Amino acid sequence: MSKPRHITLLAVAALMAGLIAGCGPDPYDGPGAKLDIVEDDLRVVDVEMTEMAFGPANIDVALGETVRLRFHNAGVVAHEAVMGDLAFQEEHAAEMTGGDAHQTDSHDATADDPEALVVAAGDTADMVYTAGDAGALIIGCHQPGHWDAGMKSDLTIS
Repeated sequence: MSKPRHITLLAVAALMAGLIAGCGPDPYDGPGAKLDIVEDDLRVVDVEMTEMAFGPANIDVALGETVRLRFHNAGVVAHEAVMGDLAFQEEHAAEMTGGDAHQTDSHDATADDPEALVVAAGDTADMVYTAGDAGALIIGCHQPGHWDAGMKSDLTIS
């Protein structure tokens, strides 16, 4: 094989490898993932979801601050990130288990609500949150058994 042809074949192989790599799956593309992840000036808080735990267990947000909570499910099953106060979390937990929770004026959290995400194993999804009032909220997972096992994180607004 002549030297110029050998170099041409190597160049074509490198080009093809680059094209194939560019066609791979997007790490943010999949069930439960938000496809509109953007990098902006918001503070990003990385939250890891594993079996029965969020990490970190405590998140601090300043009053009026807007943060991007980036949830990465490092577990092997789907997890939720449902944000609300303790009463909302308990109501949602009762609804998920078929209990007769008292209906309040708060809305039902679903995967389409900004206060709730469902993140498939291995996926990443973002939730943008603006801290409106001082106090405490909880991020909880209400997949069967997860809330009762303690899969929650405290969000403190001060």
